[in-house]
Amino acid sequence: MILEWTVSNGPCANGITTDQVSIQVYDPNNNVASAGPDQDLCTPTTSAVLAASTTTFPSVGTWTVINGGGTFVDDNDPATTVNGLLVGENILVWTVDNGPCVNGITSDTLSIFLYDELNPVANAGPDQELCEPNTSTTLAGSALTFPATGTWTLVTGTGDIADPSDPNSAVSNLTVGENVFLWTVSNGPCNNPITTDLVSIFLFDDGNPDANAGPDQDICTPITSATMNGSAVTFPAVGTWVLVNGQGVITDVNSPTTTITGLGIGLNEFSWTVDNGPCVNGITTDNVVIQLFDENAPPANAGPDQELCAPDNTVLMVGNPPVGVAQGTWTVILGAGNIVDPNDPLTEINGIPIGENQFVWTMDNSVCGISRYTMSVFVFDPNNTSADAGPDQELCVPTDSTFMAGNTPTFPASGLWTVIAGTGVFPDPTDPGALVNNLSIGVNTFRWTTSNGPCANSITFDDINVILFDDSTSAADAGPDQEVCLPLTSTVMAAAVPQLPATGSWSLLSGAGDIVDPTDPASVINNLTVGINVFVWTLDNGPCPPNGIMTDTMSIYVYNPAAPLANAGPTSSSVPPTSTRTCSATSPPIPVWAPGRWRAARAPSPSRTIPSR
Repeated sequence: MILEWTVSNGPCANGITTDQVSIQVYDPNNNVASAGPDQDLCTPTTSAVLAASTTTFPSVGTWTVINGGGTFVDDNDPATTVNGLLVGENILVWTVDNGPCVNGITSDTLSIFLYDELNPVANAGPDQELCEPNTSTTLAGSALTFPATGTWTLVTGTGDIADPSDPNSAVSNLTVGENVFLWTVSNGPCNNPITTDLVSIFLFDDGNPDANAGPDQDICTPITSATMNGSAVTFPAVGTWVLVNGQGVITDVNSPTTTITGLGIGLNEFSWTVDNGPCVNGITTDNVVIQLFDENAPPANAGPDQELCAPDNTVLMVGNPPVGVAQGTWTVILGAGNIVDPNDPLTEINGIPIGENQFVWTMDNSVCGISRYTMSVFVFDPNNTSADAGPDQELCVPTDSTFMAGNTPTFPASGLWTVIAGTGVFPDPTDPGALVNNLSIGVNTFRWTTSNGPCANSITFDDINVILFDDSTSAADAGPDQEVCLPLTSTVMAAAVPQLPATGSWSLLSGAGDIVDPTDPASVINNLTVGINVFVWTLDNGPCPPNGIMTDTMSIYVYNPAAPLANAGPTSSSVPPTSTRTCSATSPPIPVWAPGRWRAARAPSPSRTIPSR
């Protein structure tokens, strides 16, 4: 209650004065101070409505700030509003004064946590890479604006976190591989109240081997794929296949033993790169070559044989080119020659000597196979002699074969026997001294042809006659004697035709006469003279014994029409049959000889013929 004391002092200046006194009776059951529950707020909010315990008058409560900031609308109102809070923890005290009661002065604190809306979301920091033997590091989580909190937790791998709430906590005892940590940021009632982020700490093995792409490979179509054999990697080291040259589809670029498909014919090169992080052998690379050979590539072809004439001793080869990564190689297997580039199908070869020089073009198609082709370079001698078939030969049946005697050409010049006339079989027509069989009776003509390549005397030939005589050839027959009368002084002979190859020839033995063709059995004979003209027909049957040379004679009688007529002499009287008489006819005048013959004009009985002359 309130009592007023009034003093009246009459007319004095302070004539009437008063004063009041309050008598406050406190409630011993008045609530002790309770500041209410803590509060979480987020900017831009900076004020809050408080909820402290109420008081029973005359008890009074009072708000005060002991940490942070804030301005109370009514310091004594348990439900007052506080403004101007600061980001962080604002600690307010609610003090209740209950006078002389036992619970006279009580107080309670209240924390209002004002979170910063701009507090960054969780960021665990960049991933880290370490190399043994280093097994510890410092984390780098995003900073916090209090009252936001952050917490580190281990997700996978190992690691001892020194201070889980420290964004920059140390972590130790990491193991080889990936060690994953979670940084969780709690920002109270803000829009992003809980955010998280992961960080990986990769601990690399300093014993991880350097990159090794494995051995080169050779494969043959139709296969167009291969399995790689790269060196193994210890995680977190990683290997990566890359196509360097050629073509190919890598199934798994990070698998040491990946399959590669779609390889192209030729050279396909791949690199295997191992990234071992911060270790000494951080980045190592090795290449492997996969050569795909073409099963359908043509086999080796050295091109046609070639011919030169000395002193020319150089050629350009014409081997077929290898397909893809197949390799061709020239080698000399006969003769000599300097191969300028053994792997060039069109290489020059010089210094080739006279003769046959053989070169092999070998096509190495690896797993698809090896093929070879041999060609010859023939260098001919310009001084090689012309063809000489040797001397003619004469044989007599039953012999029907002989050996030839042609000259031997300087190799690679060659010779060849051919039949020009007659018959003959050569078992080896290229042999200068070849045997020839099955000769026929008559003239067998053979040609020996030598070929000297591109030299000036390239083709020369010579013929030889092998004459086979028949030992059953008939004897020489000059034909019958002939008679002609002047003025005729020529005639045609009628010798028996010789059986070839025997030959006949006319010769004059006595008398006169011009033989038009001495070898013609029916030759014309001119300029015969009156009288007896004797001719010899000689038959030559070669080597046939015993009648190799045979002769026969015939006579041509040439009469003179001016010779005297026949005159038997004077007439004689008859005589007895047994009597004889000498006649006295006239003789033909010399040089003409004409035969005379007696004949009875009237034969006596018994009749008889009188001998002529």
